[in-house]
Amino acid sequence: MIADTNRNYNSVSETLCWEFEPVPICGYDFWNLTYHENETAQVAVGLKAKHLYRASEVMVRFEVKVPNTQQWMFLGDVAVENTTRCHGCPYYVALPMRFVFNESGVYTFRMTSDPDNEYEECNEENNVLIKEVTVANKPDMRILSQHINPTLLNPEPGQHIFFDISYENIGYSNIADRMDLTLMINNNQLAVVPNVPGLIKNRTNTIAVPVPYSSDIEGLHVARAIIDSNHDTNDSNWFNNEATRSFVVGAAANLYFDDFAASDDTPEVGETIIIDALIVNNGELDVDADVLFSYISAVGDTIPIGTRSVNVPVGDDQPFAPRSTEPTNPFK
Repeated sequence: MIADTNRNYNSVSETLCWEFEPVPICGYDFWNLTYHENETAQVAVGLKAKHLYRASEVMVRFEVKVPNTQQWMFLGDVAVENTTRCHGCPYYVALPMRFVFNESGVYTFRMTSDPDNEYEECNEENNVLIKEVTVANKPDMRILSQHINPTLLNPEPGQHIFFDISYENIGYSNIADRMDLTLMINNNQLAVVPNVPGLIKNRTNTIAVPVPYSSDIEGLHVARAIIDSNHDTNDSNWFNNEATRSFVVGAAANLYFDDFAASDDTPEVGETIIIDALIVNNGELDVDADVLFSYISAVGDTIPIGTRSVNVPVGDDQPFAPRSTEPTNPFK
């Protein structure tokens, strides 16, 4: 008999069976991207294997419905050899050739694990994953918060500032289009820049707004930039055509991280780590604030870890950690 300090972890149980499931990969999935006619995609999916039984070879079948049809078109079977239980990311399964989107419309992809029922699984109901991809020859003009750049983020009362506004096209090229760029401050129109040009796909353009702004009112102010504010283009998504950025007139606090470190930069799944941070206030006012800590998972999702309240006087700092965390999925 051994005097064990903790017998809670001396046994483990697992199911004796096969279990396969098509799932998103660790990374960016092809169905979440934007495509246009005659562009191509690497069609791929993850294969999640569970439980104790191993498989010498598991097939994954890829099929598609092209626009305006109801029949499934066979794209191919891909074999995953020597399949064992996944502890982190799933197996990466991809067709050997890229898929070409020959026309506009909705493409429906069906990915099936063990399509011919070679294995008797614990759950036969999760073997199919269906995803849609919309292909459209339309531009997609976009502004992000970081695209709004005032000459000063903390001007004095009455001090004039100017704005540089960038916008981008993440859709189909529209270099012949012309549109308006509107800048508002605190929901009041400051300036409209007419006839800004359309862009080649994935290009960015920056406009210097010729009208200055100043205010004698101290405190937080909000700038809102809107590209194609009159809807002059046939945009595929109007919801990302505007963004906001705040700035402070007069005295303000200024918080920043002077140190930020994890106890282990490459933890295993389920391993507990500690995050330590040092936050500094080099502004002009004492501040009470909430600090949100998050991590970005391997599939690009932002997962909150926790929120901590801080009180940092002018010229002071505060060390703290959000809490210990046990990552249950791969993250970065």
